Amino acid sequence: MPELTLGSLNLHMGRGPGGHAAPFYDVVTACKEVDTDVLVLQEAWVPDGDEGDVVAIASALGYTIAGSFTVARASCHDQVRLVARSGPAGDGDWVVAVLSRLPVVSSTVAPLHPQLPHDPGRRALVIASVDAGGPVPFTVAGTHMPLLKDPVWRLRRSLRASLPSVTAPAAFAGDMNMWGWLASHLAGPGWRRAVRGRTYPSPRPHSQTDHILVTPPVTVASSEVLPQTLSDHRPIRARLQF
Repeated sequence: MPELTLGSLNLHMGRGPGGHAAPFYDVVTACKEVDTDVLVLQEAWVPDGDEGDVVAIASALGYTIAGSFTVARASCHDQVRLVARSGPAGDGDWVVAVLSRLPVVSSTVAPLHPQLPHDPGRRALVIASVDAGGPVPFTVAGTHMPLLKDPVWRLRRSLRASLPSVTAPAAFAGDMNMWGWLASHLAGPGWRRAVRGRTYPSPRPHSQTDHILVTPPVTVASSEVLPQTLSDHRPIRARLQF
């Protein structure tokens, strides 16, 4: 039976778990410890004039960048803050990306609509289909959802229209800023949780906001929340068969 490992990690711009004034940590080491075939990243930092986290991680760990999306312009000096949805403000980009060690068959970015009133970022799915040795490709949709203070339910129609079909082997992964039952409800019928465990905040987590959801053709062979505390979120990982 074909299988692949899938991981997700919110990098927190490499700032560590202790707040915005925390010293930077090595994002490559953090991702090396996750060590999966496909890796979904959120809050990757790409400063102006530099290749940034996504390229550094892919180059060091043998990944192909299947796709990426700039959520917002950002500042990452004395404090991390989102400063604009687009345009020249800020000194870098706040990025969500999907990396793969498996051959990438296709990839696309599907923007989510509408723009939520209090959300400083734009939201999208980064969707990549990879060849895991099965009769059909396996599709991964990676995202970073807004905080629940926004009316996230308004994204439901756009999200469901953009997600892979539940009749095909697929996964939906990322920092969803919501509990698992709500993420499953937002994704729609057929999607189910693959990982259960507290992920945030990383030193003493009390909630699971990071999720991997899968479609009915996918079997979850194993899953875990990793005990890493470099970021403010703990990484998640699952071994999926289809």
